[in-house]
Amino acid sequence: AALLLMLIPLGWWFSFSGKHKFFHYKGSVLVLFYVLLVFTFGRFSIFLSLLQLPFIYQFVKKEKIKKIYLCLVGAILIFTLIVVGIFSKNSSENCAVHEFRSQICKPISKEVRPEYLKQSWLSFKSYPLFGYGPGTFSLITKKFNVIAQYSSVYAHNVFIQIFSESGLFVGIIYVFLIFFLYKNMMSIFKIKNLHSENYFIFLGLVSLLLNSLMDFDWNLFAIYQMTIIFIAVILWDYQQHGYKEFLFKTDTFIKFIWLI
Repeated sequence: AALLLMLIPLGWWFSFSGKHKFFHYKGSVLVLFYVLLVFTFGRFSIFLSLLQLPFIYQFVKKEKIKKIYLCLVGAILIFTLIVVGIFSKNSSENCAVHEFRSQICKPISKEVRPEYLKQSWLSFKSYPLFGYGPGTFSLITKKFNVIAQYSSVYAHNVFIQIFSESGLFVGIIYVFLIFFLYKNMMSIFKIKNLHSENYFIFLGLVSLLLNSLMDFDWNLFAIYQMTIIFIAVILWDYQQHGYKEFLFKTDTFIKFIWLI
């Protein structure tokens, strides 16, 4: 789902930017992305995709795009959330759907994420400064869980997992690093002639950040590496437009991290 949250804004740009005219039926790529997103049955991911639509319209309103497309996609996503919400009232044992019952019928009352957060908090209280060590959440969850089904390799929140595994110092540095990168990316809105695709990349990156608060996507190396690469693309383009103060800030920030 995280990969699709990144690709869907780029899919809108690809379909309606007027570039790549040698591709026929470009809209089919966008339709495929949304179909795959719906079949992930990720409630929070679908909700984030719905939130993307007003921003997508702001970015592409100068292009030849009709509001009806955005309204249609929005209606489908809202309908999907309603259907999943209705089925979520039942457990997988009493689910009326035979296929994908474990993905669709997930009652909120049986959500295990709060238990993972509780385990993270208990581990942080045990070793607040340096934690249990990177990559040890599978051991943390075995130590502090009450029921076997509450065991997991990830805390489903990358920031909380960093604090529980690596302690206060590393957690603060990581939060500061992410804040620094995203804050500097927001400077792209000051540039009038910036490549239009960068706005869609930025929207996808913000979606990934929000999704990392509820899922473990940033714990997967491929997704995290893709995030860093796209951040570098935006910041490099920003620097190419003559904003040298960003280069100075970056150099100072790197020296600060090495000092710590």
